Amino acid sequence: MPGGLSPYWLATCARLSRRVEGERVAPGTSADAASFGTVVLVATPFDALPQVGADYSPLMQGKVVICCSNPSRNNPSPLSQDALERGSGVVSAELFPGVRLTRAFNAINFRFVESEAHRPGEKVGIPVAGDDEDAVRVTSEHRGPMPTARTALYGGQRTPR
Repeated sequence: MPGGLSPYWLATCARLSRRVEGERVAPGTSADAASFGTVVLVATPFDALPQVGADYSPLMQGKVVICCSNPSRNNPSPLSQDALERGSGVVSAELFPGVRLTRAFNAINFRFVESEAHRPGEKVGIPVAGDDEDAVRVTSEHRGPMPTARTALYGGQRTPR
C-alpha cells in the first residue's frame, strides 16, 4: 500500500494502485500503510525518521520494516551526524522500537539501479542489514532475486548469504 500525506500524493497512489493488479494494493495514508501489511517500506528523508517512528511504530509492532533512508555527510543535523558516527542501523533501530527492522535499497544510488535493471548478465546485489534472520529473509524475498550480502545492524560484519 503506497501511503502519503497530501491529497495530491493520495491521488497519485490511487492511480498507481489501479495500474498494479491484485487485491493487496490500495491507496491510503501513511497510517493506513503502516497498519496494512506485514512488511512496510519506509522511504523518507533520514531526518524525518524520528517523527515517522513516533507516529507509526505503534502501528507496526512485530512487522518487518524495511528502512531505506540514509543520513548525509552534507547534512549538519544532529541526527544525521549521530547516524554517521554510530551507524545508521543503530540509530534507525532506536527510532523504531518493537519492529523487525532491516535496512535495504540504500547502498546503491537509484540511478545505478535503474540503469542496471533488466539487463542481461549478472545481477547487481542489494545489501540487506538486520539482526532478525527471518526479517532479513523476508526483506530479501521482497527485493527480488538478486545476490544478498547480509550485514548486522549493530555489528557491521558482513556475512555472505
